Amino acid sequence: MDKEELILTLLNVVWSNINPRLVKTNRNTKSKHFLKNDFQNAFVNRIVGFLGELAYVTVTADRPGIFPGGWFVPDEKEDNPLAAKCYYTVADSIGGDLVKVYTVLAKHMPEKQLFVLVAQDGIDVRNLSRDSYAYYLFSRTESVFQQVSHTEFFQCWKKRGAPRPQLPDIRDQINRETVAYVKRLLSNSAISAEALRLKLLDRFVFDVEIAGHHLKGRPSDIDFIKLRSDGCIVPIDVKDKYVSRKGTLGVNLDHLPFFLDLDQIFGTESQYVVRVSETGPDRALVEWRYIAMREFSLARTGRGNCGANGKDAEDTPELPLADFKVWSPPGTKDP
Repeated sequence: MDKEELILTLLNVVWSNINPRLVKTNRNTKSKHFLKNDFQNAFVNRIVGFLGELAYVTVTADRPGIFPGGWFVPDEKEDNPLAAKCYYTVADSIGGDLVKVYTVLAKHMPEKQLFVLVAQDGIDVRNLSRDSYAYYLFSRTESVFQQVSHTEFFQCWKKRGAPRPQLPDIRDQINRETVAYVKRLLSNSAISAEALRLKLLDRFVFDVEIAGHHLKGRPSDIDFIKLRSDGCIVPIDVKDKYVSRKGTLGVNLDHLPFFLDLDQIFGTESQYVVRVSETGPDRALVEWRYIAMREFSLARTGRGNCGANGKDAEDTPELPLADFKVWSPPGTKDP
């Protein structure tokens, strides 16, 4: 499957999980001339949120010790992601050192079921379903992955009692400029087809199968996990950001407590990795920077942008660019 088809399929999957009520408002559409409503704005913000992750997958493809992170999706009306019954990862395979990563997760989160989902051989990613995946549950007693049915995985959430509201058509004339813009961003040569495929497989589970058919609370995820040589794991959050006019980079205020809690759970320091981009529409790469997430805990705040959920801008903890270390993949030191 070529890159363009992967992009189109990914866009359709993500589109399926934007709040349709946002079509009726246009409070946050001034940043781009083609945005007609807050639904389109939330969609663009969500895709932009993938850019750093997709580029990171590409530049770390040959590096040992970097693994896809996973999701905490709690029950309906629960605001704390870490209250989720399970943690799950969508991965290429259950091979390599993933058992070591899950052994650490099992030690520090004994109350959670730990799943890995792997795409079945030969599937057509344009026609995904929950049967497109093999589901593995990590056995703490034997330190192995045991295959289970998808029923065991999806029973972590209650089923919806009523269908979701109907979404606008992504192919409608009014959406063409918006869709063309995000397609151009994802077509960047720095993003590999392999990275797009894994992102599609990941988002289908969350956006279509969980959010579309089950009741959930406020989710959060770890973008990547680094397995250190001493056996510890380091959560990594990756973003694509502009440097502000004040010379600062920010982090989402509502996302920060999640990573500070992970620091307490794992006894480590979560890392915030930023693909610093130009302020132009193509978001060309300037450089990579990183910093420990905890450094934001006492940072001053500034006004951020409207997020992917369509909510009004919140105060954003910001730090000077000079506080971030430079990372030059494939350099000698990982963030």
